[in-house]
Amino acid sequence: YFHIEARLAHTVLAESCLAVLLSPVYIGHFTGKHLPLARYVYYFMVQHVNASNGNDRMQGALRHLLNPHKPNFSYWVDRCSPYPNFSFVDMSGPELLVRAAQFRWQDTTKYLITDHGQNVNARSAENGLIALHVATMCGHLDVARLLLDNGADVNAQDGSGNTALITAMLKGDRDISHLLLDKGVDVNAHDSRGR
Repeated sequence: YFHIEARLAHTVLAESCLAVLLSPVYIGHFTGKHLPLARYVYYFMVQHVNASNGNDRMQGALRHLLNPHKPNFSYWVDRCSPYPNFSFVDMSGPELLVRAAQFRWQDTTKYLITDHGQNVNARSAENGLIALHVATMCGHLDVARLLLDNGADVNAQDGSGNTALITAMLKGDRDISHLLLDKGVDVNAHDSRGR
């Protein structure tokens, strides 16, 4: 009988996934024989990273993966996305910060803001979302707080006119709603449908 702690297993798998994405062989030499592993990474890496111990080596790899000056993340998304008609317009800008917020990679989100000067209010190609909208949709209170503490516009509206507060209220997320209220969100804002 063999047993391995779940957190350790996730750490090993997350580090292996990141090694695939950061390999120089992977970028520019992507072939069909690499497709099964690359798709596994696409579908499961975020789960493994979030369930791992988040050690310094992994944080460094995540920073490298989402470095706006490196092609690794955009290449991975472009080649392995399960949505063939979906692509990111500019993976060097707000898309990286939006993805870090979506994945709940708090340290990487902070790194993109502080070390790479990512604009916390820059809009993604997806419905004009800013990272705060995505953190709210995903229920990531810690990331939402980080973004707000670094200047995210608490009243920013997405392409449908929704604010983070509207999203939090529709989701029934009291914690994020209270955070937004504490940060001075406009409680009278309406979406594009007048709600």
